[in-house]
Amino acid sequence: MLAAERRTPVLVGEGPGVSTPRRGVPRHDVVVNLLVDVHEEREVELVRMEQPVERRHEAPQFLPEQGPLVRRYVDHGLTASPEHEHRLPQEDLVAVDRQGPRATQSPRRTGRGMAAIGGQRQNGQMIRRFGAETGLLLVDLQVGVDVLEHWGGPTGRRNNPDAEARQAALLAGWRAAGLPVVFTLHDSREAASPLKAALPTGAPKPGLGPRDGEVVVTKDVNGGFFGTNLELELRRAAVARLVVAGFFTNMCVETTARTAGNLGFDTYVVGDACATTNRIGPDGLDHEPELIHQLSLASLHGEFCTVLQTADALVLLTADAPTLSRAQGNE
Repeated sequence: MLAAERRTPVLVGEGPGVSTPRRGVPRHDVVVNLLVDVHEEREVELVRMEQPVERRHEAPQFLPEQGPLVRRYVDHGLTASPEHEHRLPQEDLVAVDRQGPRATQSPRRTGRGMAAIGGQRQNGQMIRRFGAETGLLLVDLQVGVDVLEHWGGPTGRRNNPDAEARQAALLAGWRAAGLPVVFTLHDSREAASPLKAALPTGAPKPGLGPRDGEVVVTKDVNGGFFGTNLELELRRAAVARLVVAGFFTNMCVETTARTAGNLGFDTYVVGDACATTNRIGPDGLDHEPELIHQLSLASLHGEFCTVLQTADALVLLTADAPTLSRAQGNE
């Protein structure tokens, strides 16, 4: 057998019998990894990737997020639209240190503080101020995301009821700074989906829709870059850094953020400006939306992007963040 570096890993969908390198679609029932000896063009090893998975289904307990009705978000003077004057978490109302964003020590609440603890990949490189090269990408802020029985079954429910208020704050901040704002709207291929352009539930949420001149990309699958002109629009606008928020954390937000990172964008996901619903697993178990949300952010952070919180993203519109570290991988 040739040395390991002479082999080419190949993922295929039909099991044994492949003697030359090719890439196909993995079957859903089994993933087979064939290591093919390219030099002698013969199959040399078959490895079935069957890893035992610890089955833990209970979500961690999180403190209730309560706060007063407010018009201004932190100390930036940004005004959200009346539709989104929600009860924001009290912690969001604490004035941000004039020296820069907070370095929250725990990431265990709607994605807060991850950038403060996960910068090793970039050797502690701090996050620089968001300038003209930084676009805000708002993913699927549509009425239909709240048709919870469609997404989570009879027990349908979502986490992070303050997501819309934070999205509105980000939107107001980017508009005030004159930076690029881009929206995706989902027009599903699925007949039963509430996210269809022809339905009232396919419309943007009140107060969170695009303005004239802002880029709107219509997609029909989870990822915003697939079958659309999203990348072209971002390159035309000279966007090299992308700040992502929206619905759902583990679906369209995650798929779009993963692709953005792989395409070379300096990518940030604002974890507390995203939300998701419960999901029913193949075994019938009903998984809590907050657990799904947190696991999605944990999967993204440090590999495909850096996870931030809304307050930090707003401060970065005006200053560097010396207390926060980039954590994006694959660079």
